[in-house]
Amino acid sequence: MVRLMDCTLRDGANVVGKGFDEEITKIVLDILTESKVPIIEFGNAGGIGAYEVAGFTNALTDMEYLDLVQPYLDKAEIGMFLNAKRFREPNVELAASKGMKFLRCGADAGDARKISEEPVKAIKKCGMKAFYSAMKAYLLTPEELAEEAKFLESIGLDEFTIMDSAGTMMPDDVKRATECCKNAVKIPTADMQKDAKDLSIKFLPYSLFISILFSAIISLIYAKIIKNNIQEIKIVTDKMMELDKETRLKVNSNDEVGELKQQINDLYSTLLRTIDDLEFKNKEILKLEKLKYDFFKGASHELKTPLASLKIILENMKYNIGKYKERDIYINECIEIVDSLTKNISQILSVHSIENLNNDEEYLKINDTLEDILKKYEILANQKKITVNNYILDENIYIGKTALKIILSNLISNAVKYTDVNGVINIGIVNDWLYIENTYGNNKISNMDKIFDVKFDLNKENSNGLGLYIVSNILNNYNMEYKALQDEEFFIFKIKIFS
Repeated sequence: MVRLMDCTLRDGANVVGKGFDEEITKIVLDILTESKVPIIEFGNAGGIGAYEVAGFTNALTDMEYLDLVQPYLDKAEIGMFLNAKRFREPNVELAASKGMKFLRCGADAGDARKISEEPVKAIKKCGMKAFYSAMKAYLLTPEELAEEAKFLESIGLDEFTIMDSAGTMMPDDVKRATECCKNAVKIPTADMQKDAKDLSIKFLPYSLFISILFSAIISLIYAKIIKNNIQEIKIVTDKMMELDKETRLKVNSNDEVGELKQQINDLYSTLLRTIDDLEFKNKEILKLEKLKYDFFKGASHELKTPLASLKIILENMKYNIGKYKERDIYINECIEIVDSLTKNISQILSVHSIENLNNDEEYLKINDTLEDILKKYEILANQKKITVNNYILDENIYIGKTALKIILSNLISNAVKYTDVNGVINIGIVNDWLYIENTYGNNKISNMDKIFDVKFDLNKENSNGLGLYIVSNILNNYNMEYKALQDEEFFIFKIKIFS
């Protein structure tokens, strides 16, 4: 009696990895069962348990294979391979619970007594047929193979198979080994070479048909998979060309296609980051250019007025027109206008230099710079009978030395200028805030929201000029927090010296 056993879905999986995926497994099962193949071995190429024991993680888990095969259990005798070295009793119990009819235990010839007894007994205990493959049968003499078969029969084996794994056994060797085993045991002993030859001749037409059909189906499946991947890449890359920031290729494999998709995703992410950086830098440049434009537009406009006044006075003095005959008086006025222009031009130039104030931070004692500045404004303060109270001791600030000098100089200058006669200037630190406050009398600022604007009037007596604009730009450059406040008595400027 010849019984056909197909191992395509198990041993054949070695050509694609360690197991076929769900779609291909179902296709082959359909073909085999429709062709009335009576015995089918399937699962991971390394056998049941290889997924978690040996790390053969390609394709499906044992549970996934067992669930997948359920609809076919009444159409054929279906089982799995079990490498004796990877035997785990829970795996055998799992196979039995899922309706497997057999497990084919495999071990090298001569290892049956060492590692195969427990697996074979476990298979029989669970109510399944126990098949056995003596792999590398050429390692033993025919008599030794017969002894191994006899031992396995004694523990319940249902079928003994001689496997010439390397193809080194001659026909006479196979014949003697088979005869010795058949004489020693009552269980069926399979001569794999002879059976394979007989089956090949008998089932050649069927085998050719199944092989051709299987190859065609596999080719179509892989062609479809490749086509789908190409189509997906085309659709997604079209969206990427439109800079759709949310679109990405789905990476669901570790093969070459999966690596290509991941590389495209990484490249696109890098491109988006570059675009974002460029957009941010461009916005900053445009913002800076607008500030420069607004500033110099306002400055040039406001400088025209004192220059025009100066020209008129000088021309009238030249031609002795009207009141300007009093040259000595108006020469002093011209000098004052020139001084004012000089001061304002100096401020404009200091604004230009702000951009270069960076990466020069150090810890500085505030009082070292402040005392020098207060001395410069001491005479002006005394003329207005202003009381200056400096409460700063030895506190430090982390900033550039030049920047600190410009900030304090502008703030003290404004404070002295806009403090009323007999007024007060207080300087100190409270809760990590450096404050400079001054009484303002009749110099109350009507619109606090505009004090940092670049639109200023160099000719108005109550104008802030460029002082606060310069201070705000420097502090922004160093990312330092600041505030300008006004209450019923004081104008207050505060700088956060510790974050």
